[in-house]
Amino acid sequence: MSKPIGYHPFRTAAFFAALGFIIAFGLLFIADYITSDAGIPGEGNGLLQKVIHTDSGMNPLISAGIAFIILLMVFGRIELALISMIPLFAGWLGLNGLIRNQGNADSYFLLLETPLLFGLGTGYSIYLERGLVNRYKSGKNVPPSLLSGLFYILFSLLVLLLLLWVAGHPVFSPGTLVTVSAITFTLALSGLLVPVVFKSLVYHKHTRRVEPVTLTSFLVSIIAFLMFLTGSLLLTLIIPVLRIVPIGRDRTRYIFHWLVSATLRIVVYSIFPIRKVIEIRNKVDFSKPSVIVCNHQSHLDLSIILMLHPKIIVLTNKWVWNNPFYGFVVRFAEFYPIFKGLDQQLAERLGKKVEKGYSILVFPEGTRTNDGRINRFHQGAFWLADKLKIDIQPLLLHGANHCMIKREFFLRPGSITLRALGKIKVTSVGDDESYRIQAQSLRKIYRNEFEKMSEELETPGYFRNRLLSQFLYKGPFIEWYARIKVSLEKNYSRLNSIIPREAMIVDIGCGYGFLCHMLCMVSDKRRILGLDYDSNKIAITGQIDTSLKNVRFEVADILNYELPKADVFLLLDVLHYLPSGFHQTVIEKCINNLNTGGMIIIRDADTDLKKRMWRTRLNEFYSTRFFRFNKTSADALYFTSGTIIADIAAKHNFVVERDDKSTKKADITFVLKRAEK
Repeated sequence: MSKPIGYHPFRTAAFFAALGFIIAFGLLFIADYITSDAGIPGEGNGLLQKVIHTDSGMNPLISAGIAFIILLMVFGRIELALISMIPLFAGWLGLNGLIRNQGNADSYFLLLETPLLFGLGTGYSIYLERGLVNRYKSGKNVPPSLLSGLFYILFSLLVLLLLLWVAGHPVFSPGTLVTVSAITFTLALSGLLVPVVFKSLVYHKHTRRVEPVTLTSFLVSIIAFLMFLTGSLLLTLIIPVLRIVPIGRDRTRYIFHWLVSATLRIVVYSIFPIRKVIEIRNKVDFSKPSVIVCNHQSHLDLSIILMLHPKIIVLTNKWVWNNPFYGFVVRFAEFYPIFKGLDQQLAERLGKKVEKGYSILVFPEGTRTNDGRINRFHQGAFWLADKLKIDIQPLLLHGANHCMIKREFFLRPGSITLRALGKIKVTSVGDDESYRIQAQSLRKIYRNEFEKMSEELETPGYFRNRLLSQFLYKGPFIEWYARIKVSLEKNYSRLNSIIPREAMIVDIGCGYGFLCHMLCMVSDKRRILGLDYDSNKIAITGQIDTSLKNVRFEVADILNYELPKADVFLLLDVLHYLPSGFHQTVIEKCINNLNTGGMIIIRDADTDLKKRMWRTRLNEFYSTRFFRFNKTSADALYFTSGTIIADIAAKHNFVVERDDKSTKKADITFVLKRAEK
């Protein structure tokens, strides 16, 4: 993409370098003010006087604290502030080491070094991350280039040397060399480190992450992994002890299985951002062995099922069997490698475990699904159940793929539900074709039950966090606007309940696409076209979760746009941005392109409700004039009335349903449908 009009990389670099010096001098002033006994900078025994005679540690702490607050306020995310602070602290440690090695830490000039380093480093971090955020937000290719980054560093150093020369300090001295070296190192490290870390938050192997990594998800994932690793290590250390305890092989193995189950239960339930719903009580009888089958969505699946009961044996793949962290645990627990194939010998070995009350766990898909859908079932589970003369116990898992995305390490907040389906008896025929047909039949059952389960659980509230995560690291304004808007709309639950799950939808005035994406997340059978006059909003919403293939956006002026045929037209808070003479024109354009059985949903202020209008007008003033959330080409806002909308509907033989749940504002939702003949 081309750079936006008016974008000058060197001018921008010079501006942020100047900002860095302003921050540096501000840090020096504030540090002096806070640490002076009298509270007046430059008098008595403030920092500038005290530090000459004492090794005070207040200056770097104050500078770092203020720099962190500035970065946090600019970007609104603690993650971005922290990754910017890493090179600043590294630079300060290098500066401190050079000063001590040189033995001139009491030089008056060195009092300026810490504020200068943090100030210029903060300005450069803002310069870097501003460009990275803009590119991630709207796809505009405006992050600082290597050349403009070098210009920032050189420009800053030249200005610094000029200030020293003007102030009468020696430009070419050991102290100056230390300062220049430390600042150059800090800025260069920022230029290398900040873009890499930022991209790791939002991209995975050059592909945009479905959900960006946050500090919470990072810490939760690290803690969960360390707990799992610690548990695996402890279980491995227990193995030699159990080998020498004289209580019998069967008892030893049961104790070990119990310890594995208990360990995994602790690990799973310690992941507090993920809600676990286990709905198998009184539905699964583990006292009767069976072949347990379950759809495979994530690395969490195995832990969730093994924590249910100690007497479960798993058929594992080669990677799990040879894993360096928990391979010893897998082998001592007598889980069996499936990569060598199914044969009569394996059936006989598993048959001995079944006789001792153990069930066999199989993931018939063979691998984790990419999108949560049920993949093809292999027939091995049916072959095994037939040979062992036991039933198949199906378990259905939902939500794990949303909490731990395939090929990613990090956990996300969400909800995982495990349900039990009815037991299945294998038809014993003895040929592979019979097993294949039974596997296909079970897959159909899984697909139907999973679709019902998804429709029940995947509500707008379920997808709230995923929707809001699409607006992380795109600036505090957009992030908080998304949070407030989605909260005020109550996750769009009402609109989702009105709009069919399978429909072609046109959202006129879609804004940042909150509703469009929510409707598509809830049902992938919806096809949505979002239109908006504001090209900036369309640029931003076009960069959201590329896995949603059934939604697209266009910049359009509805007065000149040729609408496609659709089942649902949405005009939510749109009409009052159009000149009053065009309200009827737009509504009739929607009527003329509405498919049979479709609907038009209009939400706007009803001027018939005069006592409520002042609140609506005040709200729109803040939206368009003060905060400028919304863009309009008109000089004023033109509200319509419920009476006019009803007259337009009656003219075209439509009926109007009013949804008035507001007690403060005049905003009313009108649902227009063709009158039944």
